[in-house]
Amino acid sequence: MIFQNAKTSVSEEEGESPVVNENGKRAAEDQNEDGAKRIRTKSLYRQPTVNELNRLQETENLFNSNLFRLQIDEIIQEVKVKEKTEKKFLQFFNELKTYLLSISEDGTEYDLSEQTLCKKLKVKLPISERLSKTKCMFTFHKFSDVQIVGSYALGCSINSKLKVDLQITVPSETYTKNDSINYRYHKKRAAYLAYIAAHLSKYEQIEELQYSYVSMSESKPVLDFKPKGKLGNQLSVRIHLACESDAYKLHRFSPERNNLREAWVLNENSENNTKVGPPTPYYNSSVLSDLTASVNQEFLNEFLLKSDNLKQAITLLKIWLRQRDLKISGHIMSLLVAYFVQAKRINNIMSSYQIVRNIWLALNKTGYYNICWQMCKGTYAALKRESALAVDMLDNGKINSFIPLFMTPVKPLLQFDHILRFKNLNQIKKVVVGKASKEEKVNYGVEELPLVIDAIYSLLVKGLGNRVDLIQQLVEADFSWPVKNTLEMARSG
Repeated sequence: MIFQNAKTSVSEEEGESPVVNENGKRAAEDQNEDGAKRIRTKSLYRQPTVNELNRLQETENLFNSNLFRLQIDEIIQEVKVKEKTEKKFLQFFNELKTYLLSISEDGTEYDLSEQTLCKKLKVKLPISERLSKTKCMFTFHKFSDVQIVGSYALGCSINSKLKVDLQITVPSETYTKNDSINYRYHKKRAAYLAYIAAHLSKYEQIEELQYSYVSMSESKPVLDFKPKGKLGNQLSVRIHLACESDAYKLHRFSPERNNLREAWVLNENSENNTKVGPPTPYYNSSVLSDLTASVNQEFLNEFLLKSDNLKQAITLLKIWLRQRDLKISGHIMSLLVAYFVQAKRINNIMSSYQIVRNIWLALNKTGYYNICWQMCKGTYAALKRESALAVDMLDNGKINSFIPLFMTPVKPLLQFDHILRFKNLNQIKKVVVGKASKEEKVNYGVEELPLVIDAIYSLLVKGLGNRVDLIQQLVEADFSWPVKNTLEMARSG
């Protein structure tokens, strides 16, 4: 529980002015004829303000106790990014942005099947050797802006393990019409990221520059680093690449379309085979997430930026997710909240408590969303289950639900009766991929880990049936390595 020094809700202007003597010291308090101190009553019995009355009524109607309301307010203030940190980062970001925008246009055309680009940049491309059979030509076209996006831009970040997301939009002329197939888009994207990494490797104001794989995706690397000095102890920075929306028409990546040729997946010597295979919704979503990144951020800005209650609700949901170790990004929760505002299921007049409660109620009933294309089925099932438990706790007036909801970490050893751990992942991959259907192999492409996880999950659900309440995948797959090392070298080391 968090305690705070008691403060009066009345300002000095509203009460009586303190009395001082000629030495500038406060005079002794007045005493009556019996020697007892006379208590000033003006500020104690003043009329409550409209805001205070509304807050009191809201507390009575919504919360089981006034303590719960105070605890919610306190934790939101506790996790808020300090103003001093924000000022330091703003100064750092402006200098970083100026440096990044100083990258010059490069009209040279590079064959990504060769090492010419890597030798020039003196950094490695953040891709697997499995993409070496994808042949494409790459030319670096300069980007026009660097933007702060994500939770930090919306004002709902958590100061613990703070990671600020930056977005660079790759110009559409970087890609050609046929780059949408067979990981050509992803390979050019990796080359573009390497170009930025090479430039940043010479910047003296950052440290620990690394490529990272997140959300089990080996085809969508990001760039991580820390500011030098004290600011680096408080936050880190992650650069994401987006794509201009006019690079491709969105219907090209609809779930029923194929953009990863069967021959490419099953036969290494068939790069130019144009036979269209089964649909590839997983592969398509990996490109769509870049094409729609800017639109989704504008959507979030429209609904969330002007509402403190919505931002506080997202902060509470992120704390709740972190305490339950659910691998669901704050970006997904922000989009979910914004969607409910658009659908008029919640509004920005509601308190943060009401918004969180309505989200939990909805998650206990609704289906999948396109933004959750990387979410494991078990994670979604756990999200629904935890949402139902959260609502039950809120409705139970006999307990202080704040502690179990927002303050208590729920570790897997406390959640599950059995934990099944696979140690030899490479052997498991070999067995599962070998038995996977042709359609599954084509859909997931080089992303074998999601294929393996989904296959094992489906097998356990089918085998255990109604004898089990919850099966959840617990995956620690994020991986980072220095920009001057190849992926294979980093993994072997």
